[in-house]
Amino acid sequence: MEQAGFVVLKSWDVLSSLVETGFISNVRYSQRLVTPSHKQTIADCMFEVLQRYFQKNPPINSYMAWAQQQKNGQA
Repeated sequence: MEQAGFVVLKSWDVLSSLVETGFISNVRYSQRLVTPSHKQTIADCMFEVLQRYFQKNPPINSYMAWAQQQKNGQA
């Protein structure tokens, strides 16, 4: 098994995420990874998860935090 030191994933000041979408050593997975429809499905799912996270945990002084305050009547 190969390993890599993903330095950016260890940095405290950079929001980062590592997403495994399949194993290239598996023929079935590797074939799916190159299809546009599968790539779009992965992108759509990642967007939805990130959107949900930031709606629940908006960064301080961000637009999402402001919008949430407006929605909750906390001007």
